[in-house]
Amino acid sequence: MAEPGPGRLWRPVVYGRTLRADSWWRVRSEGADGRWLEGTVLDAVASGAGLADGPRFVLAQGGRARLVGVACRTREISGSMHEAGGRELYCFVGWVRDGRTGGPAFADLRESWRAWAGEVYERAMAPVWAATPFEAQRTDPGSPVPAPWPERPAPAAGAAPPAPPVAVPPEDWAELWDRARAAREDGAVVLGWSTARAAHRTAGSVRLGVRDPDAPRLVAAQPTGRPPFPVAAATVALLVLVLVLGGALALSGRGGTRRPAPPPPASASPPPSPAPPSSTALALALAKGAQVVVGTGRKGSFLDYDGAKVASGEDTVGTALPEGTPATRQACAAALATAAGALAPRPAAPGPALCVALGGQTAGITIERADPGRTLHVKIVFWPGWTRSGE
Repeated sequence: MAEPGPGRLWRPVVYGRTLRADSWWRVRSEGADGRWLEGTVLDAVASGAGLADGPRFVLAQGGRARLVGVACRTREISGSMHEAGGRELYCFVGWVRDGRTGGPAFADLRESWRAWAGEVYERAMAPVWAATPFEAQRTDPGSPVPAPWPERPAPAAGAAPPAPPVAVPPEDWAELWDRARAAREDGAVVLGWSTARAAHRTAGSVRLGVRDPDAPRLVAAQPTGRPPFPVAAATVALLVLVLVLGGALALSGRGGTRRPAPPPPASASPPPSPAPPSSTALALALAKGAQVVVGTGRKGSFLDYDGAKVASGEDTVGTALPEGTPATRQACAAALATAAGALAPRPAAPGPALCVALGGQTAGITIERADPGRTLHVKIVFWPGWTRSGE
């Protein structure tokens, strides 16, 4: 393992009460925006809610400041200073610096967070643990120190973190964390809530990693031999997912558009084109007002979600399958062959699978679950080559 690099200095952040004083800010940097820092820490700690299930890891960018830290039950990092008046304590320990880069790789954090946070906690708490409330009032601004983690390069620029609200299962925590570590925009990732609903204070503005194994995957399963597409959660009034089958995924919204790579230069003997994939599967978490559009050059969308109902766009052909019939290519082809027009508005709730076709492509859509007026979780499989006959 690489040694910690001395070049980047961080100021410690410690939030936790002492044995006799109900004052919580032990170490707080004066350089970072105080309101942003306090809000980020308090939302992660959430008065200790859910920390019995495990720690919550935080990576946040606010203006010029970057924060890394962990909210946890104090017993996890201290063998002696973890209880007051018979009550188990909780805390936040972290590091903040001036800059838009830096932070540990998630694999290093997951392996060593107890040792890193425990050292900072013990150093900050030991002098004041038994102090009187008056003596414990002072907050230490902290002194710059080298990061305790190995300095590893951030992942190469690639898929940006999906826009909040988004909640991913444990299998995708490392991917979400490392995407955020490479990003320079303001935002926050908090990994460790039990569910998105439990994180009610922050679910609308923070990217979450949850312990719920049924949360939608950040990266959807893809056909063998093809790279995975990033999956985004829609949070603006209109989020468009443009999928070029056999090409790249482009996201457009408030953050701009990532365009597919240009084709390679022509040559005298171009290589044969690869066969198009048989299908492309995506798991999406859609916010109210989202649309799913495939780059067909035609008007309309495969799915519109208004917070209560779903429908398809004006140029589509859509229908619902019989209850219990899975959305396979064959089932959709047969059903769409007799469909008269677009999919009419219907409740945004689990039920019959949906089939929608537009511009030579077909989508089989399964609604997995929904919060009325909030996030809609769907699975969509795209197949190329649809015609009215389904061939």
